[in-house]
Amino acid sequence: MQVKVVHFHRIVRGHLGGAEIAIDLLTPTSEREEHLEFSAPYLKSAPTVLVRAGTEVPDLKTAQELRWGAIQSTTFVETIEDQIVPEAEEVLYDGQQEVVAALEKGQIEATLLDLPLAVAIANRSHGRLEAVAQLPDKEALAVGLPKGSSNRQAVDSAIRALTANGTIEGLLEEWVGDEAANAESEIPLLHTTLH
Repeated sequence: MQVKVVHFHRIVRGHLGGAEIAIDLLTPTSEREEHLEFSAPYLKSAPTVLVRAGTEVPDLKTAQELRWGAIQSTTFVETIEDQIVPEAEEVLYDGQQEVVAALEKGQIEATLLDLPLAVAIANRSHGRLEAVAQLPDKEALAVGLPKGSSNRQAVDSAIRALTANGTIEGLLEEWVGDEAANAESEIPLLHTTLH
């Protein structure tokens, strides 16, 4: 088995660098399905607001006043634009490391990430970052495959088995930590323009 690192914005356009599957917190969308096939979902996750410690986001009006950053080609770009509707246009970054670095440096004030990832990054930041709010609508996460892949049925079968026997939950807890994997009830909801 060989692992290839490919930027998210290339993966969602179907450029997997020769890989047979892509695992990168991918949410299936009709636009992405033009370039990729998707497995059955393996997880549902709420978009979660990550900020520098001490930044409070108690309501939508406060969220709209912040400078937002997002990883280009993620569903979070549209979520920020359509549900949060910030006063200033969001800044786009190539990947997770870049958007988190911009947040830590104060170049932006908030970003959206999938809930377990946002909490794990906050936990590893030594108190510099916090996951302060989650949006009400969860997104499905799935494995991406090249168009016409003959592996779809095998991947779906494996995901169903790994979900049923608790392996997915166990991996989530192992890689992001128990607190991050089970943080949903601890983080308040931010009601957006759609709610």
